[in-house]
Amino acid sequence: MNGNDLSKQTRISDIILEQLNNMILAGTYQAGEKLPPERVLAEQLNTSRPSVRAALSKLETQGLIVRVQGGGTYVSDKVESSFSDPLLALFQENEDFKYDVLEYRHALEEACCFLAAQKATAEEKENIQQKYNEWLVLHEALNDPEVEAEADLAFHLAIAEATHNYILPHAMKSSLKMIEQSVSANLKTLYRAPERRKKIVEQHSAMLQAILASDGEAARQSVRDHLDFVRTEIEKADIQRQREQRLTKSKTISSAQQ
Repeated sequence: MNGNDLSKQTRISDIILEQLNNMILAGTYQAGEKLPPERVLAEQLNTSRPSVRAALSKLETQGLIVRVQGGGTYVSDKVESSFSDPLLALFQENEDFKYDVLEYRHALEEACCFLAAQKATAEEKENIQQKYNEWLVLHEALNDPEVEAEADLAFHLAIAEATHNYILPHAMKSSLKMIEQSVSANLKTLYRAPERRKKIVEQHSAMLQAILASDGEAARQSVRDHLDFVRTEIEKADIQRQREQRLTKSKTISSAQQ
């Protein structure tokens, strides 16, 4: 191979590298997912196997893929690293943790709903509708807050993936465990009153309908309304819990003095 051929192949591999990078960023290939064989990738990308091989080598150097001897090539788990358990535990020791998460969700989910309403394709809207339907079944079953939280997050993740923004779905996935635990804890509080559960359905339906109607401002407002409602109800629960603690403490002191 002469110098010109080598330079041409290098340029082609750089183009393939960019394509593969974009596919990973877009979520076409998820963290931990096995990539197709070089031959299949070459066919999909309409290029040669040597160019694919060169691009994969660069991805491996960047730490985005992992090659397993005799087992194929996988997207690295580092692509979507989440908050670690020790860090999450540290967050949860702070009394304001649940409110911090709500503020974070305000920023993230407002952006996701707004952009999804503007950019979602018909297929993506259909996926969002399906995830909403799956969540609604679990919500109405009134069984397990943790299972419902997973379905709730799947709905929001489908919205994030419809933003056509590489960063937003990865931002949500990177903090998925933290948000899921927060949603689950919130549901345990909101479960107690049927009128709250009805409100949650109305608010999620508003998000869905705004996105299906491609109304960005209505979608963003629906997120604000939902999370403001959740915050208000959690604050009420906190006040009630503090009252109960003071009452218990007062009874304990009175018993001790008798």
